[in-house]
Amino acid sequence: MTESWGNIDDKNADAERRHIEERQKVERREQEEKERRDKEQRDKREDR
Repeated sequence: MTESWGNIDDKNADAERRHIEERQKVERREQEEKERRDKEQRDKREDR
């Protein structure tokens, strides 16, 4: 094992940060999707 522990920690931190960013992106997309569906439901109710 030639890498220092600091180097491994950096790689883990990068992977963790990417993972968090990816999860936030997905959550934001799901939230936008939910809001769009809610709006469509409201629009349908108002049409009646």
